[in-house]
Amino acid sequence: MLTREEVRCVRTFAVLAGMVLLLSGCWDRLEIEDRAVILGIAIDLAESKEDLEEEMKEQINHSNAIGAPDMPVIKISAQIAVPGRIPLGPGESGGATVGEKPVWILNAKGHTVEEAMNALQQELADQIFLGHLRIIVVSEKYARNGLGNLNDYMRRQTDIRRTAWLAVSKGKATDIIHSSPQLERVPALYLLAMLDHSVDMGKLPNEPIGRYWIRNSNLGQEPILPYLVLKQQENVQVAGLAVFRKDKMVGATTPLQIGAYMAVNGISEGGYSFFVPVVNSSKNQYVLMRTVNRDTDTRLVFADGRPKIIANVSLEGNLREKTESDSYNFSDSSAIKELEKKINEALTQEVMHLIADTKRMKADIFGFGEYVRALAPKYWKEHVRSNSRWSEQYHSLDIEIHINYKVRRVGMKAK
Repeated sequence: MLTREEVRCVRTFAVLAGMVLLLSGCWDRLEIEDRAVILGIAIDLAESKEDLEEEMKEQINHSNAIGAPDMPVIKISAQIAVPGRIPLGPGESGGATVGEKPVWILNAKGHTVEEAMNALQQELADQIFLGHLRIIVVSEKYARNGLGNLNDYMRRQTDIRRTAWLAVSKGKATDIIHSSPQLERVPALYLLAMLDHSVDMGKLPNEPIGRYWIRNSNLGQEPILPYLVLKQQENVQVAGLAVFRKDKMVGATTPLQIGAYMAVNGISEGGYSFFVPVVNSSKNQYVLMRTVNRDTDTRLVFADGRPKIIANVSLEGNLREKTESDSYNFSDSSAIKELEKKINEALTQEVMHLIADTKRMKADIFGFGEYVRALAPKYWKEHVRSNSRWSEQYHSLDIEIHINYKVRRVGMKAK
């Protein structure tokens, strides 16, 4: 039994011990001035013989005695923010003078991403910081070779935000990072804004790197990434979706097929326009329609013991343009119904064409396999069990698409 004085001493010691822990502060802090803040990264395969020989001479992570992994050498281009030169807001220079660039681009090579980043750190006085990394661009050649090593490296970095974008470039990824857009002084921030605004306008599904990792882990679904093309060294275009089977790119869609993909998945915000020929028109007349809203009901049924997907796609759109403004009148409801019928036929053909392409690539980007895995777990355990076996079954999966397009607005004309 402790005396009153002993109890008081124990309490005092406990309070003092707690105060010592609180006074420890940020023991592992690192001042922002001592960090090399990377905003964007581009990854390409090293192609020239000179690049390979130079990398072998550096030997950052290996020696001649141990050797290096039998892997293609990659080239990383990192876009590093220069302190005091990043614009602080609209119309502000951020302290930079005329001719000074707000970012500094450095290159490094290695057999793996970690080795290349270590080589990059050898060239920097400050410690690399990835907390503000907003976009990673990989070349199509690198993506077709596989993103397994990149995924392993990125998922081990606790600083990297899951909202950062991962994209594939048709040409060299380094050219995307070196682009000079006129609307933004920092290329990485311009690419980030372009992808975010494309999502807001309904021209791109919201698929940052975190969503890509989730899709890559699913057994019944394959990942997708934005597919970028450089235009005249100044601007970047979203040219479609890069289609993957696990971590290897197997193909790409067209820009308009992004809208078809979003329709099948019921992504609400619409943003794509398409031409439709006018029925019973005396001239070769077309109207330009724009989808503004989407809703999809996907169901799983079984026919002869095999799964079958039935997707009922409801779309709403507005008439945006007529090639001959006075030659055809849509004030009659029967004319609008004929137009809707023509649109349903055209969109059904476009969606089925996209599905046929993904079947040929054996890449279920729509996630139909997840419906089977969730709604028919017994069938999945007995007949599928793995992602590779579902890819084979998806190639012959029976998919039925029903599109119901409603024309909401055709415009007004004063009489």
